[in-house]
This record gives sequence, structure tokens and C-alpha cells, in this order.
Amino acid sequence: MKRLIGVILLTGILSFCISHGVYGNPTEDQMDQELALAVEQYYKQTAFKTLSLNSSDVVHYGYLRRKASGRPVNTLLVYINGSGYQSAFGLKEGDRWIQAGNPVGFMKGLFPDYDILVPEKINITIGGDHSRDTRVISAYTLENRVRAAAAVIDAILDRTDYPRVFILGISEGAYILPRIYQTLRHKSVVSALVIWGAGGMSQYEEFKLLAVSGVPMGPAMKKGYKDLESVVSDIKAHPDAINKEYFGFPYKRWASFLWYSPIDDLVAINIPILLLHGTDDICSAVESSRLVESRFKKLGKRNLTYYEYAGMTHGPETDEECSRFYLDLVTWLKKHEGNK
Repeated sequence: MKRLIGVILLTGILSFCISHGVYGNPTEDQMDQELALAVEQYYKQTAFKTLSLNSSDVVHYGYLRRKASGRPVNTLLVYINGSGYQSAFGLKEGDRWIQAGNPVGFMKGLFPDYDILVPEKINITIGGDHSRDTRVISAYTLENRVRAAAAVIDAILDRTDYPRVFILGISEGAYILPRIYQTLRHKSVVSALVIWGAGGMSQYEEFKLLAVSGVPMGPAMKKGYKDLESVVSDIKAHPDAINKEYFGFPYKRWASFLWYSPIDDLVAINIPILLLHGTDDICSAVESSRLVESRFKKLGKRNLTYYEYAGMTHGPETDEECSRFYLDLVTWLKKHEGNK
């Protein structure tokens, strides 16, 4: 079961690296029988809804409310997924799920006692792959990601009364999580944040560090980072371009993401924050999380817990890494179930 959970979780957490060609394409893998049954079971219990943002854009989301136990659930876990044009829930082929996303792992293994809320990115359908969908690609900006996630979270909190609300972001979702939190109308009811695979620096600052980093990475990845300055000049000259790309994403996406510094929002947050980072992360420099830790200490802020994992990349891969990482995550959240 531990390996099953690890496979499910890593499918989504590494989406940013997958788009960079670092890992194999998970869409080529077929789900085993146990995983297929889990997907069928838990997604059948999940309410898939649509929220209109304006006359042209929508955000789809999934919301699992636990009913089988016969008692009210006291905790809502909101999951903000990583980058890419694929549904956070995985892939569907017709009416059949052919690939699982992180929510199955949360529902089945890590957080079986929590309600789960998962907002998609703007215009991404449940189970869809929109890698050639210009409607999705052109709307893929930091501002729109934040707006979509905050709209869904606030809509749910408008009509529910949870004693505890945890928000967990992975990779790109972790990068923008501080801004999402600060945007919420209902941020006062959020109990804690989990930032997994991102820190406080802008992506521009991180990429400059990764260009000279000794962390092992493929030559294409290293070249991409070393080409940063020349690409940045072109991005600034064509900030709305969707036909010019860097690391598999259009310039329009980078123009909104590259210079956002999460530290500016993080230091203004006073609820508990868990920060998780691997020292060998090739997508987000570990120095970015070390900056957050040092800044919080300098300011005398005591609401940050930072776990750094020696030798780990963008997420846990080995059995040993999975055991330690997931135990740290679940234990920390259980400890903070008393908040609010």
C-alpha cells in the first residue's frame, strides 16, 4: 500500500519535471487493478462541479464529502496541484479512468478521514488533457491560477463550517499557495498551509541558482537554466506570446510566473506553515526554502516548520524517502488538527 500511495502522489507532484522531460510520461503507464478500483471507488463518491468565473472562463473542481461513517467530518483538505495542462484527477478515456491523480492517494491512503477539495486550473476539464487547447494555454497565468483556486475554496467555505481547513500545494501549486491564501475571503478559517517543493524565491532567482548548481540533472535541463537570461529578454519582448516556449510552456505563462516572490506573502502569514524540500530538487532550488527559514527566524516568527530531505529530488521516490516524507506530513497535520 505504501508503494501504491507513493506512485499515486508522485504522478502529480512531478508534473513540472515531467513537462521538462526529466521523468517518463505517466500517460503511457496502465493502472494496475488495485489502483483502478481505488480510482473508481473514490471518484464515484466525489461530486464534480463547475464554477463560472466570467462569460468565457470556468473552473471545474472535485469535492469529496465523507458520509459513510455517519458522523460529521471536521477537516477539509484543499489540494492545489502542480503545473501542466492535465487534470489534477488524472486522465479519462471516455467514461473510464486510465490514469490516477494525487487525489486518489489522499482519499484512500494519506487522509482517509478528511473531506477533500481539488480545484482544477481555469478551463481544464475533469480527467482531461488540454496540452493542445489554446483556450487553456492562453488562460494559464499565475493570476488566473490564483483566481480559480480562491474562487472554488471561497465558494465551498461560503456554505460549510469546518473547524479545520488545511491547504496543501505541490510544486507550482506550492509556489502560488501564499498568494492564494492572501486572496481568500475566508482565509480566517484556514488552519494551516503545506508548501511542498517550492520556497520563497521567484522562479527567476531559483533558475539562476540551478544554472550553477551541482545538483545532478540532465544536459537539456542544465542548458535550459543556463539559457535563462537570453530567454528572459525574449519573454519581456513578447509577454503575451503563446507560440514561443521555454521549458515547454508559453512565454505568456512565464511572464506572469517568473518574477513572483512568495516570500513577500509568506512573511505576512501567521498561521502554521509546513515547508518541505529536497536538497537535490532540480525544479525548485532548495536555497529558496532555506531563505524562508532564515527570514522567519530573523523576523522572530515561530509559525514555520521546515523539513529538508538530503538527496531527495522534487518529491520522494525511494521507499525510505516515501516512509519518512509521508510520515512527517501526516504527523504534522495531525498535530495541528487542534488549531482553530
